[in-house]
Amino acid sequence: MRASKNRQSEDSMEGQANVLQMKVEFEDFELFQSFSKDWTTDFRQLKPGVNISTLQQVFTQNVIFAKCHFSNLITQQGESPKGYRSFAMLDETSTPISWRYLPVEQHQLMVFPKDGDFSCVSQKDFTVFPFSIHESFLESLSHSIFDRGWEEIMDDEGHVMQLPNKYAKKIQQVLCTMSQVGEWFREDPVQLSVVWHRLDLDNQLGRALLEGISHKDIFKLSPKVNNRSLLIKRSLDLLNSVRLDDITASQMAELVGTSQSTLERTFKDHFTMAPKAYVKAMRLHEVRKDLIQHNNKFYKVTDVANKYGFWHMGQFASDYRKLFGRLPSEDRLL
Repeated sequence: MRASKNRQSEDSMEGQANVLQMKVEFEDFELFQSFSKDWTTDFRQLKPGVNISTLQQVFTQNVIFAKCHFSNLITQQGESPKGYRSFAMLDETSTPISWRYLPVEQHQLMVFPKDGDFSCVSQKDFTVFPFSIHESFLESLSHSIFDRGWEEIMDDEGHVMQLPNKYAKKIQQVLCTMSQVGEWFREDPVQLSVVWHRLDLDNQLGRALLEGISHKDIFKLSPKVNNRSLLIKRSLDLLNSVRLDDITASQMAELVGTSQSTLERTFKDHFTMAPKAYVKAMRLHEVRKDLIQHNNKFYKVTDVANKYGFWHMGQFASDYRKLFGRLPSEDRLL
């Protein structure tokens, strides 16, 4: 049941469109991604261990609200919903993250680029409130509050914004209320719609956001951060073009024009692991995704492993099991 279709329902509830909700818990990122409607996402676990992912989503005529929790270290990338502007704030109990190469803490607002991609690395026990607001709704609210259009207030770029404490807390308060109302009425969608509209939560969130943005300080990418992001990109481009066993860390540093210590420190600061370890984890995820998509006993694990640059099958199976807690042959038959 696709949420994008259901959100267009014209069934009325006190003169308003229905509010729809789902909440699910996963250990499998492939399942998590299939349920994160309207977002194009790619989540990948970087460290061994079971990951418990929780996703709560609420869909209204104007807003896509979510609360996500991940128990393990992960990297995320993707695109936010089309026709919306997307934002996120950390839960007050969350660990910090690196988002678009900038460190983000509580009370800071992440503004996703319009129709653009995003990437971040989050630590274990990461909890975030991503939310998307339809551009037409933002435009209407902006004229109502400031007597000017949304595009006069906010550009199309991605930003990390430091908001005055009272405005940040107001946004977090509304987000927490949305999550609580969803929890209270999980089994009663009719009452969920009634309460949501009586509290005017879409309007509360939009107004809190616009008032906060009007008092923002924007963190720009410093030359140092820009250089770091370019170094990571060059390194990943290089590593993705060779067999991992064919290049040493010192050779890689020389080829991307930096010292080995700078290269390793940059990766450990952003990904908490060395360059080759990060690329190996990404390739293992590609193998797993391929195996699950072609889940039949005639699909050879060896062929898939070779396809992604794994040639020593004993070591490959050991690395795979260490990261995912199961053998590749088990995923082939899911």
